[in-house]
Amino acid sequence: MRNNFVFTLLLTTVLFSACEEQMVIIPEFVDECSDKVLLIEELTGVSCPNCPRGAAVLQEILDLYPGKVVAYSVHGDFLAEPKSNSKFDFRSAQGKEIEDFLRPWRGKPAATVDRMPFPDLLETGFTNDNINEWLTMVENRCRTPKTLDVQITSDYDETTRIANIAITTTGVIPTEQQLLLNVVITESHIIDVQDAGSDGIIEEYEHNHAMRAKLSQLRGDALTNQLDIDQSITRNYTYTVPDDSNGEYIAENMEVVAYITEGGQDKGPVVQAAQAHLD
Repeated sequence: MRNNFVFTLLLTTVLFSACEEQMVIIPEFVDECSDKVLLIEELTGVSCPNCPRGAAVLQEILDLYPGKVVAYSVHGDFLAEPKSNSKFDFRSAQGKEIEDFLRPWRGKPAATVDRMPFPDLLETGFTNDNINEWLTMVENRCRTPKTLDVQITSDYDETTRIANIAITTTGVIPTEQQLLLNVVITESHIIDVQDAGSDGIIEEYEHNHAMRAKLSQLRGDALTNQLDIDQSITRNYTYTVPDDSNGEYIAENMEVVAYITEGGQDKGPVVQAAQAHLD
């Protein structure tokens, strides 16, 4: 009888332990990226019902990789027309040029990661059908070794509203290829309407990373054909911030995005990127 009692007690203990809620240990996120900074160019629009989802995914990536990824959002032409109650028009001739230059498709939201080809697509970038793959593309690209460094300094005068911007590129390893410098001005925290599809029109939507101007040529300004270790090249730009009396072009919400592309190819790839506040 005692043996049966002990066996029953042990069995009950085992079954009770098995029924207890077990703690699920979630492994910590491990950043396996190099020191290279990636660039995401997002194509978006106020009249694009799926674009809020793209903006949310983009922000998730920026939060996950702070300092490792920079971005700017282009309101070009397609699905970018303002709504009837919009306060602002984010479109520009430069935005349309960039949109036409980057994309061979008619779909938004869309993005490129360092202008690298996306698997199974002949062109760089990908549309909303693959929006959940944006992070995968970043994870794959971020392991690329850094070949050069980019530093931005900006001296903004509140009275004249003029920013004097210096972009310094420094070699990390010897580079013998044509390098092009691209400089973009962005603005965040702009509150205006946005089409959100089944969720209707969002009256007070926060638009972030919106491209306000490109200071360099469409394909970038010629920088050099050769860069040695620790060799630095500085290029200077000037940007005048338009009047902010209508609630946009607020200097403290604006940033400078600079990126270097390989000039031997029509669309990059992006070798290194950087970002700094305008003021």
